[in-house]
Amino acid sequence: MRDDGDLAAYAAARWPSMMRTLVLLGVAPHRAPYVGQGAVARLRDDWRHRDELGDLDTHAFRVLLDAWRRDAAETQAAAVEAAPDLVPDDPDWPALRRLLDDLPAQERAAAVLGAATDLSEDQVEAVLGSATRGPHDLHERLVRAASAVPLPGFSYDDVVARHLAERREGRARTARRAAVVALVVAVVAGGWTWWANRPGPAPALPDVAVQQRDNPAPVGWYYDGTLRLDVVALGIDDLQSVVRVPRGAVYADGAGEVVIVDSDGHRTRLGKQASDGAFAASAQDGLVAWVDVTGDPELRVYDLAEGKRVASASVAKGTRVLAIDDGRVYVAGSDGAFVLEWEGGSWSVLARVSPDGLLDVAGYAAAYQSDPQTVDVVHLQSALGVSVPGTGAQLAPDGAHVLTRRGGPDGPVRIYNAFTGEPVDTGLAPSAEVYAARLDGGALATYVVELAQADPVDGPRLSNSGSLQLVTCALGRAGRASTCTVHLTLPASTSWVLEQ
Repeated sequence: MRDDGDLAAYAAARWPSMMRTLVLLGVAPHRAPYVGQGAVARLRDDWRHRDELGDLDTHAFRVLLDAWRRDAAETQAAAVEAAPDLVPDDPDWPALRRLLDDLPAQERAAAVLGAATDLSEDQVEAVLGSATRGPHDLHERLVRAASAVPLPGFSYDDVVARHLAERREGRARTARRAAVVALVVAVVAGGWTWWANRPGPAPALPDVAVQQRDNPAPVGWYYDGTLRLDVVALGIDDLQSVVRVPRGAVYADGAGEVVIVDSDGHRTRLGKQASDGAFAASAQDGLVAWVDVTGDPELRVYDLAEGKRVASASVAKGTRVLAIDDGRVYVAGSDGAFVLEWEGGSWSVLARVSPDGLLDVAGYAAAYQSDPQTVDVVHLQSALGVSVPGTGAQLAPDGAHVLTRRGGPDGPVRIYNAFTGEPVDTGLAPSAEVYAARLDGGALATYVVELAQADPVDGPRLSNSGSLQLVTCALGRAGRASTCTVHLTLPASTSWVLEQ
């Protein structure tokens, strides 16, 4: 359970370093508190996993840099005039800022973190995901500028209020936009049609067994007919996939039923996908998307805040939903992959995604299968990319890591830094047979594994032969070992699912 008191004290202690870091990174000084609040709000989401986050300062400043990058992307098209009383009170600052503005982003971040925080060199490397160093001759000037940054007050109550309001507003905004007009857009490639759709109430679902029980693991999971969420356990037949969302989860069963369940165990049918279909749900965007097959195939989008379907689109048979990221819905079918997004007052037409082979999109990064044994990762804001060996891919929510399989879809799991392409220790023994794996924010990986223990003299293993274990690992930097926690050990079963 999240302890907001601990987080409030932690964030208040780091607030001065956060503000100095953001200002020296080039965030408009009057926006720095806003961006910093966003980073603390993200930490609020992660805080209940803090025991698996590894070094908290490393994680906190990694989140801060993510907030900086997002703010830069949102404001890069417009010049923002800084309030003069909030800039560093240092006569050298204008000249120093011009030098910083000429540095590559990673070098600037390395130099600033080294001067504005108490992070060690190893921690700075971990935050950046690389051994990038900033210009040494700027260090003393940066230290002086950092000490001259006026520090705005910190209010954790303001963080919580903004966090909750933005979640509500973000989800409601999508619903309001979709309801503005019954927009019909025909797209030649694939014969797509888009229109707003307001369905009637979904048919009721039969009752199932519900118990209020704390989840012993930090993720949602399903085993032998029981779905375990944060504080509730439900008896569900043939569950195939599940994604947690605010105040509950969305799941699909073997019959194709797509269902939302709240934290009290109440269920609502959203629709019906193919038995081998795939849906996507985004807690951040507050959206669920799936291809409904009740009639002709139809992409449907459901808003969690509004509690109703907000839009629909005719699609080709066999189309699957791949991902939802930053308000964009990605789908793939026989004609390739497409993306739909909201642009300046109306829904865009479904745009073709190039190149072919789109696998996943998260954290402003996209993963593609460029050939049967190679995955390309492209960062959509910078167009920078790396190639790693593997088949299939899953991106971490922040786009910092990519998980794939070597040698085919059932091969061993491998994880790579999505910025450098360097391999990252999975935390598992080489002999681990991984049945399911997922990447979480904050450099965490969770697995369902089975390990043989044929030779105990080799040392302790993560599981015994014939058993399943649910394991969470805090990923280390390239070349460093990851640390893992075993949450559950269960008898082998053919009926288990790890949340997506």
